[in-house]
Amino acid sequence: MMRLTELNFPNPVETRTDLFDRERELAMIQENLRSPIRRPVLIKGERVMGKTSLMNIVIEWASEDGQFVVLQLPRVTSRDAFIEEILDGIAAEAGTSLHRLGYRNDQGRLRVSTVTEFVNVATRLSDAFTGRHVLLCVEELDSMLINCQDEAADQIMGFILHLVQSALPIKFLSTLTRVPARILHSDPSPFISGARIAELLAWTIAESREYVDKLLQGFVALDDDAYEQLYAAGGGHPYLTKAVLHALVDITLGLAEPGRANAESIEAAVSAAATSPEVEHTLANIVTAHFSEEEVQILRVAAGSGEIRPAVQDHTSGAVHDLVTRGYLKADATGRYVHSFGLLAEWIRIRHWAGSPPVQPPTSTIPPMIVDERRGRIFIGTEELRLTAQEYSFLSCLADQIGSVVDRYTISTAVWPKQVVDGVREGRIDALVSRLRVKLGREISENYLETRTGRGYYLNPNHVRREPE
Repeated sequence: MMRLTELNFPNPVETRTDLFDRERELAMIQENLRSPIRRPVLIKGERVMGKTSLMNIVIEWASEDGQFVVLQLPRVTSRDAFIEEILDGIAAEAGTSLHRLGYRNDQGRLRVSTVTEFVNVATRLSDAFTGRHVLLCVEELDSMLINCQDEAADQIMGFILHLVQSALPIKFLSTLTRVPARILHSDPSPFISGARIAELLAWTIAESREYVDKLLQGFVALDDDAYEQLYAAGGGHPYLTKAVLHALVDITLGLAEPGRANAESIEAAVSAAATSPEVEHTLANIVTAHFSEEEVQILRVAAGSGEIRPAVQDHTSGAVHDLVTRGYLKADATGRYVHSFGLLAEWIRIRHWAGSPPVQPPTSTIPPMIVDERRGRIFIGTEELRLTAQEYSFLSCLADQIGSVVDRYTISTAVWPKQVVDGVREGRIDALVSRLRVKLGREISENYLETRTGRGYYLNPNHVRREPE
């Protein structure tokens, strides 16, 4: 039976054998760290996109390569603290200490206070590593700089730039989410222009499917609808995909033999993942600490209604564009913006937010739902809905009696003709309808699909039509 730890959730991977893909990025980093050309190497990507995992693998490789002395530095808030951490680390790797060498006074304070003094001490210490480079590794450089006073951030950046341009045997590796203005618009801007950047993006659906198969190793077999539903939830994001898989494996732990997962199984896993403490902590940190208030409002609107209409972009000062660029929103065929990551949208939708709910500008028309029976497809306006076989059967059943209430028994026999109608089936209908409302956009779904409590479901003929009539 699969152990949950094999999913490495929610922790980053530590060894090369656990890293999926990123071969091109890893090769680029290795090539540039070995190169005689002095330039910083940056791993750039959104939060929990796998930056720390890739850095861990680079550190593992560099530690075994023989060409590097690896120093993993903590976050600091001043240049002096940065200097002290580097010199302490180099001294320890050289088998000595700054105190033993006389670089600390009787109170333990460092006697080194200028860049020139640092260079002299670092040169002396690095003599113990002839032929090797000191690899300085810093996690989330942008976050560290943002938490510094402006003057301190400028001093740290100037010092880092001096290091990578000096004759010292030092290489610099860091992760970052975004390039802050502190880097772009300050004197050390050549830091970015001269850097080699490995950018981590979300996987394609094919890459995501390969990733899922590698992790599950046959413990749970997914049908095509399940893969599509999983990609809609994870969007090719490693952390979000693993969060859903972790919940899915949890659900199937009681099985003695490998189970099978369909779209409904994935939907249940998404619901479980969205309420798990690990996901709550991670997504709360991302959304509340790494998005502006305007961006959070836009994400809430998209999660609630299922879309951001083009008119909203005129009132967002480029925030929608930034969210699209960062991969959190994507444009559909009609120009509306929707969430790229279904799990994030679900978490935002069910979370309790302080204050009043965000309101999307009103629209004068509601696009019709078109049930195209000839092609077996359903559209909202000109955009095709991505439906599972059961979801299509449900809407097709209601479309056969459009304008009339269809009872649960009729729906059950149409959607699951070979299965017995019982209490479990009642719950499956509710789950199916809930999924459809998410796809339609919860705030507008009642325009198409109405629930008649105690009676059944109803398609509104004012907004739904069949083709051919």
